Amino acid sequence: GMDAKEMKGLFRKFYRTERAVASGVAGAGIGLSLVREILLHHRGSVEVASAPGQGSCFTLVFPGPPDESSKDGCNGY
Repeated sequence: GMDAKEMKGLFRKFYRTERAVASGVAGAGIGLSLVREILLHHRGSVEVASAPGQGSCFTLVFPGPPDESSKDGCNGY
């Protein structure tokens, strides 16, 4: 899991926690920023809950289909 300091930069491009860098595991730090951008373009969001020593839980939230009254043939979905 991550502490509050690590969570602040989590969705920033190229961000990697100090522990991730020290682990020697390769990575560019772009994965979560890309996930967030894609979801924002689809009117969704990413939620994260994390606690040091306990792990992290990521939830991807996608909007439901538009209601029938708002359909105009092409409304961004």
